[in-house]
Amino acid sequence: MVIELSQALIQMPHDLTNSAILGALKEQWLMDSGSARTISNDIRLFGDDFRSLESGIKLATTAGVAQVGKGIGTISILAEKPDGSPCRIFFKDAIYDPDSMVNIISVGAI
Repeated sequence: MVIELSQALIQMPHDLTNSAILGALKEQWLMDSGSARTISNDIRLFGDDFRSLESGIKLATTAGVAQVGKGIGTISILAEKPDGSPCRIFFKDAIYDPDSMVNIISVGAI
């Protein structure tokens, strides 16, 4: 079932942390041409080079500069080629931010 964003906002429950809609969003990937870094909210995607950050990383946002992230490292994503065969994509220096509503692929990192 496809839900348009405007419908999702109307139906969104008060407790967002337990929302099925929010849970589904956290698993989605958004390609962002304006993002300087790839950001993932899933720690399981990070490899052995993951390192924790005490204060996060400063990134420019629509609201100004913000400290984001709890760590940094290389992530590995299983994808599908146009012919349907599987492939693995790696993004170095990706930011781990468990508070991110969606995962973001920086177009510049591709």
